[in-house]
Formats: sequence, structure tokens, C-alpha cells
Amino acid sequence: MKEPGKKGRDTVKMNSAVQVGLTQSRIGNAAMRLTLMSANIPPPSERGMQKSANKVCDKIEEINKTDMSELRKRVQKINTLRRNQPNKVNLMVDATYNNPLYSGGGKTPFQPATQVMFSSIEHNTKEQYVLDLVTKNKLCNKWPPCSSEHTTDCKGNLPVASSIGNEQAYCFESLQKLREDGLEVDKLVTDSDTGAFKAAEKIYKLGDSSTKPTHNLDPIHITRNLRKNISKCVKLEEIMPGSTRKERQTIKRKFSCDLAARCQAELSHLYDRHCGSLVPLQRAARGVREAIVKCYQGKHSVCKTKSLVCIGTKTKNWLTNSTYLPSDFKICGGENLLWKR
Repeated sequence: MKEPGKKGRDTVKMNSAVQVGLTQSRIGNAAMRLTLMSANIPPPSERGMQKSANKVCDKIEEINKTDMSELRKRVQKINTLRRNQPNKVNLMVDATYNNPLYSGGGKTPFQPATQVMFSSIEHNTKEQYVLDLVTKNKLCNKWPPCSSEHTTDCKGNLPVASSIGNEQAYCFESLQKLREDGLEVDKLVTDSDTGAFKAAEKIYKLGDSSTKPTHNLDPIHITRNLRKNISKCVKLEEIMPGSTRKERQTIKRKFSCDLAARCQAELSHLYDRHCGSLVPLQRAARGVREAIVKCYQGKHSVCKTKSLVCIGTKTKNWLTNSTYLPSDFKICGGENLLWKR
């Protein structure tokens, strides 16, 4: 593990192996030292373990970058064998933060997250390889801390005053790396509250890509946003059953989970029935919304012809098998709220 040109002893293989294991677990050096001391085993020093961690992590980063480069070539080869255009790739992109960005709302004027990982995952193969990973952080390991821009020997690579939630910039950087290896994004799947697709459009408008990207939304994030919007809607409490406000709020939270599950189930069945073909799927989905509204109003007759997950009888329907709502759940009125797009 000793770097070329560096003097001193080589790192003990066992210390390096321990750091490799720690990178794959949730504990760190402090927890590892506590575990060794609890077993009456003399632990290494914190400084020595940190030095080993720095060397091992740099090596792991280098190996992962080489591996992702090989995966990008593999995707091109698979496209060629399938007689598809080798340079086109379908991607799913999303960012993960060490702290949710909304967790600091009303508590601090600063962004609660200091680290972000933006992943680009291909959807051309069933393996769904990670083709690129953009990691940013505001952590400065120098004292005194870097004023604005981090120095070259500092692990921080994002200015303190910048917005860590700029997923458009991360996506632009990731797509540029893919373009250097000859890959262009064809279909891009993102969540609904991100500007990542604007980066793909920007690359196409600049002429760096000959493929015009198409935007698709991730149904998991759509379902999550649907639950949040229902929970925030105060007017829905007026049509929820319950004698007190607290009971109506409780049933509304359960209703948000049940409605999200119902929409997800309908979409999955439509996708399977039409083999993923978008045009017939959209035609068949026109009456599903009406069936869902009538179903929650206790009128299941529409479900017999327009729903794929509700049989539509009084004794056997979506609500009788619901995990969240009672079988006798029924809302009165509220067509304007439930039909609102």
C-alpha cells in the first residue's frame, strides 16, 4: 500500500484489510477501536487507522472508476450484439444526501446536508449497472478551513457557499463523462422535483450529443410525492369520516398511503397488460381515475369495467383487501378535490 517515492514502512496488510471491511459496514474507526478494546485486544491508534483509511479509500475510488469505465464499454458491446445503436443508453439518475434537504426547514438557515452522491444507472440491461458516480462534499480537512475554494490537497470539492442540491450540475458532469466514452442518453428517468433533465437538454442543444433525450418520471417518487400532497391538503379533512379532527387527520394519513398504493397497482397492471406500450396504456388508463374516485365513494360498479385491481362487488373489492383502510371506508362528496389534477 506504500505509494511510489514515499519513505517509511509499508502499511500492514491486516490494517488495510480492516479498512476495506469498514468501508462495507456502517461502523467507523471509533466503533472498531471500541470493539477491539471490549474484546481485550490492543487497538491501533486513531491517527494510524485514519492514515490507513485515507490510503484504502483512495485505492477503492480508483478501482471503482476503472470498473465503471469497463461497464460503459460493456453496455456498448451489449447494444451492438442486440443490433441496437451502440452509443445510446437509457439512464436512471438520482442524488442521495447524508441528511435530507427538507430536514432543516424551519430549524436552520443553512442546508443540513454536507455530502451528496449522484448516481447514473443504466436501464439497457437487467443488471442495471452503475455507469457513473459523482460525489461532492463541503467537508474541509484543513485548519484553518479553506475560505471559499478548497485547495488541491483538501478532500472537500464543493464551495461552502454553493447549493448542494444542484442536481442539474451533477447530472451535466455525469453525462459529460459518459459522452467521453461514446455514450449518449436516450431516455432519462428522474424524480419530479429535480432539474437533472435540463442538463441532458443542455448537452443536446450545445451540439455535444446527437441524440435528443426524452424525459420519464420515476413512479416511486411520484407515489411518494402523491402521499405528501395528500397529507398537506387541509380540505380533504372535510370529506374524511370521523367525529373529531384528530380522527379525520389519522384516517387522511391512512388514505394517502392507500391511494398511492392503488395508483401504483393500477399502473403496474396496465404496464404488464400492454407490455409497456405507452399509447394503448394511456388509452386504457382514461377510465381508471373515475373508477378510483367512485370506489372510495362506495360505488364499485365502475371498477368492473375500468379498474384492473378491483373486482367491483360489495363483498370483494379494493377496500376489503386494503392494508390501510377499513372495509367500510367511505367518503361523502369531494369530487372537485379528488378529480383535481
